[in-house]
Parts: sequence; structure tokens; C-alpha cells
Amino acid sequence: MLTSPDEGITSSGFLTSELDVLNAILATEEDREHEYHCRRMVNFRRKKKQERKELNDELRRLQRAMKMQEDIARSDARIIRQSRDPSVMTLLREVIVEKEALLAQNMALRKEIQTHTTFYKLLQEEPQCNKEYQSQSEKATLWPSVDQEGWRVHIPDGEQSFYFHPFSREEFDAFPNPFDPGYTTKSSPYYAYAGTFLGWKAYRAPSPPDKPLSVRVRFTKRIQCSVDTAYKNSWAKEAELFPILVTPLGWGYRQRHKVTTQVLQEFDRDARVMFQNIPGQIDFRYLFLGRSAQWELSGGRRKMAFSMLMVDSKTTNRAEEHQQDVQWFTEGGNYLTLTEVDETTTDAVYEQWVDCESELHAKHLMLQWTHLTVRWEQAVVPSNLLPFHQ
Repeated sequence: MLTSPDEGITSSGFLTSELDVLNAILATEEDREHEYHCRRMVNFRRKKKQERKELNDELRRLQRAMKMQEDIARSDARIIRQSRDPSVMTLLREVIVEKEALLAQNMALRKEIQTHTTFYKLLQEEPQCNKEYQSQSEKATLWPSVDQEGWRVHIPDGEQSFYFHPFSREEFDAFPNPFDPGYTTKSSPYYAYAGTFLGWKAYRAPSPPDKPLSVRVRFTKRIQCSVDTAYKNSWAKEAELFPILVTPLGWGYRQRHKVTTQVLQEFDRDARVMFQNIPGQIDFRYLFLGRSAQWELSGGRRKMAFSMLMVDSKTTNRAEEHQQDVQWFTEGGNYLTLTEVDETTTDAVYEQWVDCESELHAKHLMLQWTHLTVRWEQAVVPSNLLPFHQ
């Protein structure tokens, strides 16, 4: 069936108008979406701006509060400094005194515990005496007493033990005392300046003709702390600061934890018989007397001192004369004196001497002793009082 021309024109016009309507609808929808998107972006920016403003306001509020607290703290500190409330100062002094008393009590308790622990270990071990003592009573105790023949001293890490014969108090007092007047002058009347290290002046005494391989060095320095502080800290850190009188070549401070130090007899706090073992290819060993003392000088100033003096126990040496890889030293010692200058200053003098094996060994020991004096000062003097040395 054929369509007339008029009908074709009518159909074409209808399609065109339909497309125009659709295009208009699509354009309107796009405009609506664009407008909606614009409104969302405006709201988003407005919200972010408001949040930023609130954050800035909060920051300024906190800064004002911080400044106010700082002003209050400064004002309170100024009022306290100006008023110096006696009750507050009194309370502070009482707290400091109580703290010092507790520290002293703690030190005393530690020493008592260490002593009892050592004796308890000795009591738990069966004494392995030489045959000459095996015929004695089986009930013989190992408690240090001048009424006994002695006891075996055991050393950690499987080192060779030895049999110790105790000294009587009379024998102890008969040994030379580095604190006696003239002891140092008699030992070496002349000292040559050797140099200065971190404020410590070092002086070396010439070796006597009969002991060409002995070395004796003295260190002096004026330290910035009271004599009480230096003395108390030396006692409190005794285990950390305990000097070692002789070490083998190549020995370093990092090996200190391997050194054994034992108290064999304690007549009182100022008089002890002790022992040290420095392990190595050949173990270095020595018995020594540990002493401490205090004096009052003219003008009310005070002087305090510590000393170590090697001693020769012939009875002990005879019992252990066949030990292998062990070398016993019998000549050597040291002393430290602290002389009060004023309330904040103390003169320190440290001297050490020992028989060595060669001049190279002597230089090695001098270096070790120099480091010892520096470590002692760092441990004893409060850090805020340590001087700066260029």
C-alpha cells in the first residue's frame, strides 16, 4: 500500500518535534544536576571554612589558657622566692636529712647482707684443708676468727682456690700504714712532674736502686664538691670504684667484671683484710689491707682517706706454692686523701705503686691508673659540678 506525500511530511514533522522535546528534557536535567552540584560545593566550602574558623578559635583559646598558666606559675615561683616560707624550707631540710639517713642505712644493710652471704657460702662448703690440718676436729668452723687455722677461699668461674690463714689484730696493726706521718716521704722523697690529664696533675717517683722495675705515681686535683660528698659517694660506690693495684699487659677496663674482690677479715669498717684475683693467661693475685680514716685539721677543716696495702702472708704462700698459672704479688698499694678546702671544694691526692715486670708494663699501669682517677671523679662529683677542660 502506497503512502501519500502529505502523510510522509506529517510523520517526519512529528519525529522532529519528539526529538526536540527529548533534547529539552535532557538539557533541563543536566542544568538541574549542575545546579545541585554547585550547591553541594558551596555548602562543602562553607562547612570547611566554618570548621577551620572553629579550630583557629580553639587554638587561640588554648594559647591564652597556656599563657595564663605560665603567668600563674611564674607568679607563684616569685612569691615563694620572696616569702621563703620557713615551714616549707624546714620541711625541705627534713626531707633531705631523712633521704641521707636512708641512703646511709641502705649502704650499711647492703654491707651486712654481703658479709652474711659470704659467710653462709663458706659454712655450706666442706673445708678441703691440707693434710696437716685434717687431723684436727671435724667440727672446726670456717668463721673468720683468730682462733682458727684458716679456711679455703673459693673463686668464681672455676679459678684455683687457695687456703687463707687469718691475721690477728696485732699482726694487722704491725704492717706499715700509709696514713702514718712520713710514710710517703720515706717511700719516695722526690716526684717529677709527668703531665696533666683532664685537670689531674701526674707526678712519677724514680724507682729505687733495689727495685728498678717498681712504678710509683701521684695524681692531684682540686675538685668542685664538698669533702662530705666525695667521702660518702666513695663509700656508696665502693664496688664500682674499687681500685685494682696491678693488671697484666693488654688488660682493659671492659674486663673489670671478671675481677674477684673478697673481704676475708673485717676487724671494723676501717680495717679489713681483702683479696683480689685478676684472671688471665696467668692469674694475678694479692692479699691487701684496706684502711680508712678521718682527721680534723687546724681551723676545723677535715681530712679523710682510704688505702690499700699489699701484704705477704708467708703461711698462705707456702700452702699454695705449687699452684700453676698463678702469680702472687706482695709489693704495692695505694691511698686516696680528701682534704677540705671550703664547703664546696676539696683537694684530692691519689697515689699508687707496685712492682711491675718491665718498663712497658709500668707505662701500661700508669695509663690504667690515670683512667681510674678520671672515673673516680666522674662517679663521685655531681655532674653539674664537673669542670670543663679544654
